[in-house]
Amino acid sequence: MRERGVPIVCMDARHANAALKMMPAKTDRNEAIGLAQIIRAGWCKSVHVKSTASYDARALSATRSQFVQIRCDLENQIRGVLRTLGILFGKRVGASPSVPRKSSTASWMRLPQSKLSWKP
Repeated sequence: MRERGVPIVCMDARHANAALKMMPAKTDRNEAIGLAQIIRAGWCKSVHVKSTASYDARALSATRSQFVQIRCDLENQIRGVLRTLGILFGKRVGASPSVPRKSSTASWMRLPQSKLSWKP
């Protein structure tokens, strides 16, 4: 519509709702007339519309953080099951290999046999 020379205004919905609340009869036609009147009078507050690239970047970021959370939950569940079998892992099983470990101890060790409920 901008290419045809029609001015486009994206209004703040809360501001427009507050202005339209005073109308006695709320119909679609009356609300359209009211919105046009608000724009003509200059009572509206225009808002910025984010670009599609911005929405895409936010969606990718949210998806990545959700995958990281799922991976962490899965690691913790596996760690819990293996602990009942007597296998203990360090805290950095799924961490990046480029980050050095803080200690030089083994990443896993065996619990004493008396603590096992199931013998492999």
